Amino acid sequence: MKIIHISDTHLDLSIPETFSRTEKLVNFINCIESEIDLVIHTGDIINFVSAACYDEAFNLFSKIKYPFYFCAGNHDIPEVVTDKLKENNNITFFPNSSSYYFKEKDFSFVMLDGVLPGEVCEGEIKKEDLISLTNFLEAADNKVVVYCHYPLVNIGVPLIYDKMKLINDNEVRNILVRFKSKISCCLFGHIHSNNYIVDNGIRYISSMGPYFKLNSLPESTLEDFTHDIIPNCNLIELDGDAVRVKNLIIEEK
Repeated sequence: MKIIHISDTHLDLSIPETFSRTEKLVNFINCIESEIDLVIHTGDIINFVSAACYDEAFNLFSKIKYPFYFCAGNHDIPEVVTDKLKENNNITFFPNSSSYYFKEKDFSFVMLDGVLPGEVCEGEIKKEDLISLTNFLEAADNKVVVYCHYPLVNIGVPLIYDKMKLINDNEVRNILVRFKSKISCCLFGHIHSNNYIVDNGIRYISSMGPYFKLNSLPESTLEDFTHDIIPNCNLIELDGDAVRVKNLIIEEK
């Protein structure tokens, strides 16, 4: 199983470069020589609320030639994202929820929606979804990939963790650890940096995004953003219990 993990495209009609960089990323993904099974976008599809921007965004992502799955981030409109997801017949939603699951090949995938009302950077998984996650993992007979917009683990940067955390991340991790023999890896975005962390035997992987990154040094004391990056994505290869991650950088020609 080969997955491309992207995140935080922050598409914005008033900033054409967000579209040009993401278009380069889409074209790059389509030209990867290795056959890809699916692409996962872990949220913040657009930058500011705009129906017109969503039309342009989904038109751009429709050009990806592989199955494309995504979730809402704190910059998104969850209802719009959920309505778009409902067009995918491979997805099953948890009861009364925008969190969902699906199966591809020999792996199951669970998306946990943590978006809270209002313009807030923190997220929280609903208690009902935690129950659904537990029930799903209890019944799972194959390896499971869990993904969410918000960091499911503390990456060791106090500034980022304090302002951009998943409020009930401990509750989520307790469930994951309980079923860690079934967990392949966990993917997230939101923090605009590439990370690979193993915590209690579970692999947590984040993707930076194509437009800007955050200073993710542990001693960071300022919200240090830079646009001086080259669009990139993660290629994640799952093979039984093995998980291999390679960051792919678009080379300018």
